[in-house]
Amino acid sequence: MSTSQAAAAPRHEGVFRPRAVPHPLRFVMLLTVLALAAVPAGAASLTITASRMRSDAATGVVVAEGEVQISDGTTVAVGRRLVLDTRRRTAVLTAAKVRGPHGVLEALEITLRFTPTRVTHVAARGKATLELRRGVLSADEIGISLEEERLTATGHVQVFTPPDVLATGSHLTYNRRTGRVALAGPVRVQTGQGVVTGQRLEGAEGLQEARLWGDVRVIVQDITARADAATLIAPAQKVILTGAVRITQRGQTLEGTVVTIFYGARRVIAEGPTRLRFEERP
Repeated sequence: MSTSQAAAAPRHEGVFRPRAVPHPLRFVMLLTVLALAAVPAGAASLTITASRMRSDAATGVVVAEGEVQISDGTTVAVGRRLVLDTRRRTAVLTAAKVRGPHGVLEALEITLRFTPTRVTHVAARGKATLELRRGVLSADEIGISLEEERLTATGHVQVFTPPDVLATGSHLTYNRRTGRVALAGPVRVQTGQGVVTGQRLEGAEGLQEARLWGDVRVIVQDITARADAATLIAPAQKVILTGAVRITQRGQTLEGTVVTIFYGARRVIAEGPTRLRFEERP
């Protein structure tokens, strides 16, 4: 490389293809100099770029710093610093962001697992947030299997869906293929009008419609309720309670098996056997 060439290209770029170059020393050389060679059209590869890059041939570890980017053409990760282990096929990014089919994921630290051709798994730790197609997910840790299109989140899980649905829990799973979400509890779903709590939740992405089970409780303005299960339908501003239902409102207690609360209109409708009791106010 001439002096003029070096001045014109201060960033380093490498293409990762360990099947073709299994020896760690050759892999490190490719990371630092393969950008000078022509890459065959259509060849699958993992590309790393950075302002500074150094490697250890004995350990197979590559450290990149300054505007770091690692990409397989579909998933693109950027960060302040990268430590890549060529033998374990893992890469750890700090102050990182990953953009891909799953959305935009940010965290203090993100670990990537990869094959010779693509990123297969992403694990984010520390103030992890993920911009989904219909909302924002935050948790202590978020993991994404890109091959299975499955997502998990653990620790202080929060899912916000515009305009006003906020669900919290301890563990979440999401299947991108089916669009289904499962949240383990204790679970709390809050809207602009009230709160529904339970032990577990299942629903569609966006949580515009969700079902809760296990000691379900509802607080909506002056209405309080308990039930075995509840179906929350946010667009219609209603929650359908089933099982052993007990509702209290303004000194009235209603017991039944199927009761719908239209919390936007502050109206209650019971179906099936129902018992209504009036209590005198002190």
